[in-house]
Amino acid sequence: MAGIMAFSFTGCGSAKETDTKKETTAESTKVTEKTTEAAVSSDETETAEETDTTEVTESEAMKETEAAETEAVSEEETDKENPAGAEQGLTDEEKEILEMMGEDIIIVSEEEYASVVSELQFHTGEFNGKVYQFEGVFTADGDTSRISRTLVHDGEKTECGLPLAYLTKEIESGSWVRVTGIVNAGEADGETKNVLEVVAIEVLAEEGKAELEWDGAAHQH
Repeated sequence: MAGIMAFSFTGCGSAKETDTKKETTAESTKVTEKTTEAAVSSDETETAEETDTTEVTESEAMKETEAAETEAVSEEETDKENPAGAEQGLTDEEKEILEMMGEDIIIVSEEEYASVVSELQFHTGEFNGKVYQFEGVFTADGDTSRISRTLVHDGEKTECGLPLAYLTKEIESGSWVRVTGIVNAGEADGETKNVLEVVAIEVLAEEGKAELEWDGAAHQH
């Protein structure tokens, strides 16, 4: 009986150990499965984040491309709306210069144009250093440019204007301009005459009278 009891006891103990091993194995399997699930979940999360990042980057790239295309179209439309000869305003530098000159600028009205410009044409050197502002038609012939109007007397037409010096802007011939400049003696058309050294010039949308009635008064040297 003692031997049988011992055997039964031992068998019972083996069964418990087996059950314990099974439980341990099951728990280990569960832990492994959870670890695997966590790893897969982590990979999926990283993949999702990478996908989101890629989508965001691509979206930003598309926005930048669209912005660049919009800007290019805008510039093209601006060029079409403002071709050479269209209205051109003053630059910031020109505005500053005009502000500094202030009351020193002699603004020549339409009524005064013929008499003032004629005086400047025929009396070289007498008005050196004075600042005048005129409106008139801009013409360019090669390297020579000028501002002028046409004086009409008894059916005869005479061009009345001044050559321009130090012009830096590109302006289409025939444009109506307002020019502010300093009168000085200079070379034009192979002669020494008064020229207008440009400090500011703008193309105006609204044109004045290109032809003016003139009483025909003569001015001598």
